Amino acid sequence: MCFPIFSKMTTKSIPEWFANKNVLVTGSTGFMGKVLISKLLLSCPDIGDIFLIIRKKKSHDSHARLQLILQ
Repeated sequence: MCFPIFSKMTTKSIPEWFANKNVLVTGSTGFMGKVLISKLLLSCPDIGDIFLIIRKKKSHDSHARLQLILQ
């Protein structure tokens, strides 16, 4: 059964959907966060800004954790 509203919707590809949009990523230092960031950067050339929320953890401050992601 297809609802009428869904039949009228147009579908977009992932790069088209993220074109010129900004994205906020939480959990960006974990495995899935790193995968998401790399996939967005590789697959969506027209993406806007990607904002990362990184918290301090034990002996590493947020700047050090960001540097670990960027390596």
